[in-house]
Amino acid sequence: MAIANTLKIFEVLRKSFDEQQAKVIASAIETALEENSKTIFEKLATKAELKEIKIDILKWMVTLWITQMIAILALLFK
Repeated sequence: MAIANTLKIFEVLRKSFDEQQAKVIASAIETALEENSKTIFEKLATKAELKEIKIDILKWMVTLWITQMIAILALLFK
């Protein structure tokens, strides 16, 4: 899955280089883009990780709400 159109890259390079050099350079660019895409994809969070993060955030929010309510009630009854 290349991000760039390798044929267009080849056509542009062929104007400045001979055909074999243009093929090699276009192939190198395509390989580099594919490896970069794979690296980015591997760094993305999975749905399971996002669900776990969401649960952790909710736990902290509920804990803070309860603490706030206790503090407010303590001030009201003081």
